[in-house]
Amino acid sequence: MVIHIFLVILIALIVLMCVTAIIYLYYKRSLVQKALDDAWSRMSVQSLEAEHRTQLTLRISSIVGSNLEQQSILPQILDLLSRHFSYATLRLVIYREHDSFALIRPESSDDEILELAGLLDTVCQTGVIHLDEPLAQALHVPVSDGRYLFNLPIVHGDRFAGSLIISATKDLSIPDQRFLRDLVPALTAALRNHSLTDRFGRAVDSRVRDYLMSYSVYPAGEIREAGILFVDLVGFTAQAERLSPQSIVSFLNIFFSRCQEIIGRRGGIINKFLGDGFMAMFGAPVSDSAFARHLLEAANDILCSEPELAQIALSYGIEKFGIALGAETGQVLAGTIGSDSRLEYTLMGDVVNIASRLEGLTRFFGVKFLVGENLAKSETQWYFRNLGKIRPKGKTRALSIYESLGPDECIHDDLVTRTKIFEKGMLEYQNRNFESALFIWETLPYDSSDQALHWYQQQAREYIASPPAPSWDGTENFRIK
Repeated sequence: MVIHIFLVILIALIVLMCVTAIIYLYYKRSLVQKALDDAWSRMSVQSLEAEHRTQLTLRISSIVGSNLEQQSILPQILDLLSRHFSYATLRLVIYREHDSFALIRPESSDDEILELAGLLDTVCQTGVIHLDEPLAQALHVPVSDGRYLFNLPIVHGDRFAGSLIISATKDLSIPDQRFLRDLVPALTAALRNHSLTDRFGRAVDSRVRDYLMSYSVYPAGEIREAGILFVDLVGFTAQAERLSPQSIVSFLNIFFSRCQEIIGRRGGIINKFLGDGFMAMFGAPVSDSAFARHLLEAANDILCSEPELAQIALSYGIEKFGIALGAETGQVLAGTIGSDSRLEYTLMGDVVNIASRLEGLTRFFGVKFLVGENLAKSETQWYFRNLGKIRPKGKTRALSIYESLGPDECIHDDLVTRTKIFEKGMLEYQNRNFESALFIWETLPYDSSDQALHWYQQQAREYIASPPAPSWDGTENFRIK
């Protein structure tokens, strides 16, 4: 009986051990399977992340290889990296010169100049650097405890080019750090292109650059409607004889920079600098249906800035400061011209010559801004004074010239009245009614600055004493350019 009980107990223990073993083996198998599943999942995630990094690298390399819109390349790269590092804030700091930096953010294509003491030493450090409040404010990144600042210096040759800075609440993973370091060659190329584009953009307007680079060969000349504006400083050459070369260059840079900003804002392009003046073009190479109006607005803005520029000129020892402008619109030949080794994009045609001559005639008539007939008749919301017909030296065709007085809404009623009386006398003058013209002009209040009026009055008196030939059609021949 005891033996039977013992056998039963033994069998029960054996069964229990077998069941336990089976359960244990099943449990272990589940753990192993889970571990395998987790490992496979991690490998899949890592593989997807690696593929994503590879695709991102290729995309960035493609952007860097683009020939156009170099100014937008760095913001595009930052935008792509910001999507990858969605938990972080990215900034690109570009070293300029004299410990000066340009800050680029993903959301903006405009460079922001940074001048922060000690910034060069800070951004030259690789890895995690301390994010103090002045640095955080300069970089426009949030400040909080436990925030990491990962810095990746970028070196081109033996020169420090800039840094990619990532601010985040957690440290970067080892694969991400390796990915960023592998990205350094592409970032270096992007910074080099950015620097070259910046320098190129100072010599050639970005719109001209993009226009030329959009062609596989140099574009042939094309006939198009455009506007030409010549701007010159009155009497600057004589006064500059008393200045040092450094002062001359410094002041001209200020003047040209101000004009460049004004003309660029109105859609124009300074095509070439001509000593103490320049030629600007509107409506080319990029078409602009309102280029004539924009030309007039730019010229008016330059004249409005004359008092401020005169004060700056005075600080350089230039006592008499004045600006002269001449403009005309019409058909031009737009294209590249030059030698086999050097070309430039410019506009050619009679319109260019007329605008230049008009700028030169401003001194004779004592006005600031002269325009041609095409421009005057194309803008009905702008006020002009008809100064008659002239034939400049070297020209066979007579030109109707007009003084630009400004937009209609800015013209005082007294000036409107005076202009209408002057033009009424001009009509009589051109119809050979010189006594009538003099009578009309003499009703105007005396103005010593109205040089054009005084010259025409003198001409009328001379024609009364000695009438012009019967073939005279009201055109005055000029021997000056």
